[in-house]
Amino acid sequence: MAIISCPECGGKVSDVASTCIHCGYPLKEGHQETPASKSEKTCPECGRAVSEKDSTCPECGAKLKKALNRKGLIGIFVGVVAAACILAVILFFGNLNPVAKYIKNIESSNYDSALTVYNSKILGNSELESELESTIRQLADETYEKYLKEELSEEQAKNEIKNYSESVLGGNYAKLVSKKIDGLATSRANYIQACEEESNNNLQEAYKHFAKIAREDPNYEAAQAKVKELAGQIKASYISEAEEFIKSKKYDEAIQKIDDASALLGNDVELNKLKAEYDEKKYERDDVDLRNAKWGDSIETVKRYEKCEILEDNGSTLFVSDSLDGMDVWVIYYFNEDDQLFGILYSIEEYYTNYDLYLSAYENLANKLTEKYGTPDKVNNRRSSMANYCSTEGMALQLGYIAKERVWNLDNMEIDYTISCPNELYFLISYTSTEIKATAEND
Repeated sequence: MAIISCPECGGKVSDVASTCIHCGYPLKEGHQETPASKSEKTCPECGRAVSEKDSTCPECGAKLKKALNRKGLIGIFVGVVAAACILAVILFFGNLNPVAKYIKNIESSNYDSALTVYNSKILGNSELESELESTIRQLADETYEKYLKEELSEEQAKNEIKNYSESVLGGNYAKLVSKKIDGLATSRANYIQACEEESNNNLQEAYKHFAKIAREDPNYEAAQAKVKELAGQIKASYISEAEEFIKSKKYDEAIQKIDDASALLGNDVELNKLKAEYDEKKYERDDVDLRNAKWGDSIETVKRYEKCEILEDNGSTLFVSDSLDGMDVWVIYYFNEDDQLFGILYSIEEYYTNYDLYLSAYENLANKLTEKYGTPDKVNNRRSSMANYCSTEGMALQLGYIAKERVWNLDNMEIDYTISCPNELYFLISYTSTEIKATAEND
């Protein structure tokens, strides 16, 4: 087969072609072109109509390309579109913000993958680190708010916050939020329990649970109203029980009831006032001789009514620390062999470097004793001539050159009030019963 030129258009065609494939000019005599229908396939070399099944032209022998059917084209098109979509998704996630990618892994509990993203994409980038921490904080707060509004169950909230707690950055904050969720859950449980206890008339237990409702709990205001209401009822109940004990002169039991009420209800002005009154009643005695004691009291009786702390009890004496006219004193109770109180001694233990202050204190107390017991039966002020050589009366006292004494002889006791300094200072008030005698051991 050779290539010739068409005499009409000059186009190159096969020498076996009956017509020009370019212009249709008949190349062979007596040949009439067989036109191809629109749906038929033609040979690209000679232009003759050929069948879809022909692989070569029956006229010129040229190889023919098979046409693709419509279904095949559609399938190819769909495949190309699907591949493009998949590629787009891969490209999208491949270029996803590292923080968003990290958080998606955290929320899916893929902690190892999240750590890989953090180490490779975020670590060392201050902007991304800051963005990650603030985002985790925000998400943790949103979880708490949704639980607060009951948009999430306790389990859902804890699961969410657990994931955020695993974050490298912001995880510690999420742990704090987790504790808030636990606190709110406990608060809600307390409110439910409180309502049940109140319905069962267990007022004290209901009060305890209502008092535990957290301030951020939506039930807080209702709980506070219940606390106030129940507190009044409970306090009235305790006071009623205490008053019954007072009627029976069971002061310790009454005071204990008030203490129990205070332990439950907290500091309360009315309860504090009642306790002070009951304390006074506890130590009330008629016809006492001195302090809160009577001559002849046993050591146990004195201990029972003594308001100050007993520092020492050796069986025949009691030592108590107290104050008198603003000065520290030791109070010593003396008992005879029959366990009867016969004497009480006040020893002033206040320390002054200036002994003139001791003399001033002595005179002040002397005046008060005179106001209470009348004019002393005896005043004995000893003064050595050596006192004249001292610059002050206080120095004379310190050197033992002066001493003072006042004595009151009353119907039931003798009072001996002295100050002297033979070797050390003695500033004493001695009260001795005139009816209960000391034994030889205490003389």
